Amino acid sequence: MLRLAGRIALAALLPVSIAEAQGRSLFWKSLTVEARLEAGGALHVSERHHMVFNGDWNGGERTFRIAGQRPELISVTRVDPRTKESHPLSPSSTPAMGVDEFAWSGLSLRWRARRPTDPPFRNSDAIYVIAYRLYDVVFVDGDGYRLDHDFAFAERPGVIQRYSLGLDFDPVWRPAPGLTFPLERTNLPPGETVTLNAPLEWAGQGRPRHLGREGPRAATTTTFTLTAPATPDPTVSSVEKLAALALFVVLTGLLTYWFVRREEASGAYGPWPQVTMAWLEEHIFRHRAEVIGAAWDGDTGHAEAAALIAILAAEGKVENIPGTPPRLKLLVPRDGLVEYERAFVERLFVKGDEIDPVTLRRHYAATGFDPAGAIRAPLEKAAKRLVGTRSSAAAGFGFVGALVIVLLGLPLAGILLLGGDPMQMYRADRMFTPSVGDPMLPFVAGGLAFTPSIILVGLYRSKRKGKLLGALIPVPLILLAVWLTDYLKDLTALEVFLPLTLLLLAMEFLAARSVGSAEDQENLRALLAAREFFKRRLGQPEADVDERWVPYLLAFGLGGELDRWSVTAPRREPTPDPAWPTRTDRTRVDAGLEPVSSGAAAPSFRAGGGAFGGAGASGSWASSISSFASVVATPAPPRDSRSSSSSFGSRSSGSRSGGSSGGSRSGGGGGGGW
Repeated sequence: MLRLAGRIALAALLPVSIAEAQGRSLFWKSLTVEARLEAGGALHVSERHHMVFNGDWNGGERTFRIAGQRPELISVTRVDPRTKESHPLSPSSTPAMGVDEFAWSGLSLRWRARRPTDPPFRNSDAIYVIAYRLYDVVFVDGDGYRLDHDFAFAERPGVIQRYSLGLDFDPVWRPAPGLTFPLERTNLPPGETVTLNAPLEWAGQGRPRHLGREGPRAATTTTFTLTAPATPDPTVSSVEKLAALALFVVLTGLLTYWFVRREEASGAYGPWPQVTMAWLEEHIFRHRAEVIGAAWDGDTGHAEAAALIAILAAEGKVENIPGTPPRLKLLVPRDGLVEYERAFVERLFVKGDEIDPVTLRRHYAATGFDPAGAIRAPLEKAAKRLVGTRSSAAAGFGFVGALVIVLLGLPLAGILLLGGDPMQMYRADRMFTPSVGDPMLPFVAGGLAFTPSIILVGLYRSKRKGKLLGALIPVPLILLAVWLTDYLKDLTALEVFLPLTLLLLAMEFLAARSVGSAEDQENLRALLAAREFFKRRLGQPEADVDERWVPYLLAFGLGGELDRWSVTAPRREPTPDPAWPTRTDRTRVDAGLEPVSSGAAAPSFRAGGGAFGGAGASGSWASSISSFASVVATPAPPRDSRSSSSSFGSRSSGSRSGGSSGGSRSGGGGGGGW
């Protein structure tokens, strides 16, 4: 348990090669035996070994247990696990033996799969097919004959997860009734094998050509040896699973506690302000509307451009004339505008002192048009002074790191640890319909858990930040860890996937953490509180909306709500509310921008009237302004017709279980690596 805890903690801080740390192990994903008893009594056998090597093995080994029989090797073939192509192995001509060569060592057949200078295997799949003929496996038993043969091998270092035996008989042999094939077994541990003891009748002329010596025979065996001790069976126990999961939960709790405390110290969890008119005057209206918009959403674009047009309309510098199409009319000389506004107006009024969206789009059809381009640089500086930097390199690194873990780390770990083909791991049929045991299943489960978790990160960054929301971020990943603990059967896989999940959580916390000073966090909460107040106000048709709010409503992206309110609100004269004074002697000041003075007591923006020209009559005043603030996309470069051609081609795709054998039984032996 301590060893497991140490590995998870170390892997969470510094990824290491778990496979190398564990030493050597070897097991069989499957062993498929196809045999035929020939007319003369010889047994033709084909063994398909799907082996998984981990560590510094040289290659595979098959030791034959001989009890008077005579083996005859036919072929040794390597099958590529990915392409299924066959590669025949050749006899070695040197004592060193090269890769894809085989040689005999006593009664042990060995083949090389790795050079001594190559890196150790890391849960590498290898498939080898050994074809041979064994003579003298049938012997006389009274008036008949008997086949007593071991079709596997007890002397091996690892488990055989799936075993299958298919046995066919020449017509001259009549086996005892009741034998059915294939004979299948699962999870055969070392020391356990598959034997067949079956009486036979001979229907041929005379006697079979190849018969073993009658009566009991002493078994001649070759000892199975390894150059290094084999590691224990890698199957993880329930105690180890619970220990791993408990350690993961503890580390997750510590990481979450650190994140929440760090956020609390940065000022992210301060109280939300109570919005009153006096509070709006002090914290919102003292800043230009377009600066408020850039600070709230962290960008300068459509909303900020619309807010500036509304400011110019409120100050009598332009007139917004709703209609089909809507029009903007410049009411003051361009020379009288400050530099900040003049650059914007020059880009907007491209033909005289009046413009409509259709003319604007036609003018910029060839070059594209970004209305906010003229004000982006100064707005970004002013917004940064107000709420600091909304994003940071660390947050970006956390988000990218999380994606790398999900899209590369989890599937690669599944392929390397659970087996499979790395070249086909992103096939749609495997990603969306994985089967039980598929190495892509942890990746799919990780993607399903990552999605709600990263959504919580996004909500945390953009909405009300709180300890509860921060503590909920790891919940989907904890559920993923619980599933992984139940699903994974291999200790090595558990020691890799759980630290990957913990590292994924660390990346998410890095992406979610707040940046800037405590004052920046307080100002950001003020913007969020103001926007929520404005949005609630627009949802009340009976409420009045102060004309001065309009540019800020547009800056907060509430133009649509404003138009809907103006349609549903009843036409009436505004009723003064003592709790909401209308006196507005103030100066809006933002660093780096031209101060803008506002006069006193502007009329209410209400349905059917107001300084913005009776906007509520059609509910389209804000929409008409937005049409001038929209971006005209830059046209795509023309396609070269010569590059559009494509080439087409095709390619081709290519009985009972018991202990070790003894007495007169044939077959058996050992297998593994060397």
